[in-house]
Amino acid sequence: EGKGLRLGLGYEGEKYSGFQAGLFSSVKDFRGVDFELFYSYAEKYTGLKLSPWINHAKEMTGIQWSYRVNIAEKLKGWQTGALYNHSKEVVGAQTGVIVNYTDKLRGLQTSLINVCGEDSKGLQIGLINYRRGAPWYARFIPFIAFRFRPIKKKK
Repeated sequence: EGKGLRLGLGYEGEKYSGFQAGLFSSVKDFRGVDFELFYSYAEKYTGLKLSPWINHAKEMTGIQWSYRVNIAEKLKGWQTGALYNHSKEVVGAQTGVIVNYTDKLRGLQTSLINVCGEDSKGLQIGLINYRRGAPWYARFIPFIAFRFRPIKKKK
């Protein structure tokens, strides 16, 4: 287990807390602030995760920022970036410039293109707001889309 300040080209490890900066990293459990120039991965991350290229976390709690790509399987907090934000489950917010994508939304999406799944509740604000599995009249909604409850499957 590491703690404190770490600066370097790259790092791979089990557990770390503190501030970390470099070109790339892969950590199983991280708490703190992480800035990686190219690629950052954590299985479990709590804190502020920054990368101009790619941020990837299985479980992300906090803020995930990337100019290009953010990926989180489970996100609790805020995922923001310019090109593409992707998460299987969002509890909080996805904000971007081009595309936000999630299977399960509980919160807010703002971008040019927002995509959510059937099991979503929240607000989408964008040029195109799409909900997979919705009836034809509610699938594509421009500008502002309110998603009040998950879609019930017909038996």
